[in-house]
Amino acid sequence: MRLLRFVLALLAVVALHLIGVNTFDRFSQYVDVFVVLIVLNALDASPAAGLLGGMAAGLCEDAVTGSAYGLHGIAGTLIGYGTALAARQVVVQNPLVVGLFFVLAAALQEGVVTGLLLLMTLEPPIPQPVWLVVKSVNCGALGLLLWLGRRRLGARLAQRARSKVRKVKL
Repeated sequence: MRLLRFVLALLAVVALHLIGVNTFDRFSQYVDVFVVLIVLNALDASPAAGLLGGMAAGLCEDAVTGSAYGLHGIAGTLIGYGTALAARQVVVQNPLVVGLFFVLAAALQEGVVTGLLLLMTLEPPIPQPVWLVVKSVNCGALGLLLWLGRRRLGARLAQRARSKVRKVKL
C-alpha cells in the first residue's frame, strides 16, 4: 500500500511539474516539487525506503527536466536517506522542525547538484543565492502545508474509525 501511494504521488508530482513548467517559465526556479515528495516520503519511512524513494524521485526529475542523467538521482538518494535517518533521531511532530527539514533538503539538493556539475564541467551554472533562498523557503512552505494536511486527514480518518458504530453479534 505504501509503495502504491508513493508511485501515485510521484505521478502527481511529475504532472504538477510539467504543468507548472509549461505555465510559468521559471517554475522550477521557484519550487522543487520532487524534493517535497522525497522529504514527505522519508519523514515516516525507514532509511532504506527513504533512500529508494529519493532515488526514484530524483531519477524521474532527471528524466523530466532533461538535466544530466543521474544528478538529481544522487541528490535525491542522499536527501531521502539523510532525512529518514534524521527523522528517526528527532521528534518530527513539531511543525517548525518539519518545515526546517524541507528547507534544508531543498538547499542540500541544490548544493549536491551544483557540486556534481562542478566535478563534471569546468563552468557549471551556479544558482544565484536569492533564488536558492526563494526555492528553499517555497519548498519549506509547500512541504509543511502538505505535511499538516496529511496529519489532519490521518487524525480525522482515525477518529472516524473509532467512532464508527459496531454491531454486536450474539
